[in-house]
Amino acid sequence: GDDYPTAEALLNAVLTLEENPGALNVSSSHDLGAMDIPPDIPPEIPPDTPLDISPPPPDPSPTRTNQRAPISGGTSSNNTVEPGSKDLEEENRLLREQKTCKICLDAEVGVVFLPCGHLCCCVMCAPAVRQCPICRAEIRGTVRTFIP
Repeated sequence: GDDYPTAEALLNAVLTLEENPGALNVSSSHDLGAMDIPPDIPPEIPPDTPLDISPPPPDPSPTRTNQRAPISGGTSSNNTVEPGSKDLEEENRLLREQKTCKICLDAEVGVVFLPCGHLCCCVMCAPAVRQCPICRAEIRGTVRTFIP
């Protein structure tokens, strides 16, 4: 249980084991299943470094209020647009854009790349991608993701 001080250290050991099955050796001094990370693989985060898991600072952009514009009793023209509806249309467009595959621009995203964690690709395009399209990190694994 305490062989890997952080989840990231465990993930790195698993990914190293998948890439090179002989890279990790089972030590007889540990319980069965416990593995030692070879000294030639530097840890990305020192074990005694505290991780900052606090929420991100609030967005400095102005906050949106939930006030609605008054609706007149049918005397307004059909050509006028409620001021809040433009914001709503823009928000819907942005949400659709975020859920669209960045490769084929057609299907809905459904695969998270490891270790970077970006969700930007559909299940059809993901197998052909070797580097994350967002951060260019080498993809070492994928996770199928379902978004309601």
